[in-house]
Amino acid sequence: MLSPVRSFLVLALSASALAAAAAGAETAAKPQAAPALSLSHALAQAAARNETNEIAAARLQRVQALEHQAYSLLKPNVDAIGSYETTSFSDAPFANRPIETFRGEVGVDLSLFNASAFPAVSAARKNVAAQVYDSRELRRSLAFSVARAFINVIAAERQREAALRRRTVAQRVVSDARARADAGLASENDATRAKLELSRAELSVTTAQQAVITTRLILADLMGIPADGALSDPGEIALPGRNAAELERIAKGRREDIAAARLRVEVERKLAQQSRLGAVPNLGVRGSYGDQSHSSAFQPDDPQWTVALTARWSIYDGGRREAEADGHDAAARENRALHASSVRTLTLDLRTALTALDTAESTVVQSEVGLSVAQTNAREVEARAAQGLATAFEVADANASAFEAEVELARRRLDLSASRFDLRRVVGLWPLADAETAPAQAQPAHARPVQTQPVKAEQ
Repeated sequence: MLSPVRSFLVLALSASALAAAAAGAETAAKPQAAPALSLSHALAQAAARNETNEIAAARLQRVQALEHQAYSLLKPNVDAIGSYETTSFSDAPFANRPIETFRGEVGVDLSLFNASAFPAVSAARKNVAAQVYDSRELRRSLAFSVARAFINVIAAERQREAALRRRTVAQRVVSDARARADAGLASENDATRAKLELSRAELSVTTAQQAVITTRLILADLMGIPADGALSDPGEIALPGRNAAELERIAKGRREDIAAARLRVEVERKLAQQSRLGAVPNLGVRGSYGDQSHSSAFQPDDPQWTVALTARWSIYDGGRREAEADGHDAAARENRALHASSVRTLTLDLRTALTALDTAESTVVQSEVGLSVAQTNAREVEARAAQGLATAFEVADANASAFEAEVELARRRLDLSASRFDLRRVVGLWPLADAETAPAQAQPAHARPVQTQPVKAEQ
């Protein structure tokens, strides 16, 4: 028989074990919170699900098909011809039996010299290179759209948190003002003013909640999946530098839209050469093999082999070649002007981005000071109100000022993050990396892989 002490210990250990088991079961039954969505994961989801990636790949596939078409001018052509003939001779002894003839021929044409084919191939290759740049630039623009939408959601969440804190304080002030008015320590007007501040706080919560919903819908549309969970703060975005001259040099070597514009000029020049070289004779060789079969025994069935050197010279085509060349020359001038404009705009955008960055950093510091002062003032006014030295109106006014300062700081921090992203975009970088880093699992299975090549530095 167990002693009382040992019985007590056994019961205590059993109770502890049961409590631990119950706690473990409750923890296991509780659903695990989903991990916060990071900016890198949002970018990967957009790369995998957004239609922009498929559009970029399809555009590249289209110009690659045109390149294959240009190369076909240098490749041999194979053709086959078949015919059937029946001949009836009314004055022949056997007029009631017409002669049937079957003929077949296979020919191969090989171009020995086609002057217009070489600039056509060169133009097609440069066009593919330009589209590689344009397709990657299209995906880069999508990445920055996702990054901007991501930080917009974070800013909206912070503004909603500030609005909820404002409403909590306003509810407490209403309760205190009502109690003081009922006790005869404050006027009914104080209670009314407190209710007015509460209604404004409720409105700010509604507005902030609507902003959160809207920004999350935009982010979800870009990613292709719902954006309902928590988002992790991307932190401070790395800057490529602050020296305008150095950043401009880097940007001219990295901006693929500028590189594509430069290649478009060369494409139109080559196409103009192709049109003008159409007046040069084309030389080629043709080989053929033919055979025929007759129903008449008096007709020979010998096969024929033919090899011929051919020359084709389009002396006059009504001015079509010159018209095409003039059109390509005009397009080359247009693309040259667009390229020069994009280079000049790059300088303007870069200096504007640096100025916006400096301004955003200064306004964040000023907003932090303003928030600290507003929060200190709100605490002091609440302390005075607790002693009966401040009215509910003063408390509501201090609470509203603190809320406005907090919202202003959230906006300024959003502007700072946006200005950092904008500087990276202008320089030619990606939101979180210097180059495109798409994970393999983020690529759609049906998308054609896009070949990449480095951008040559702008001269």
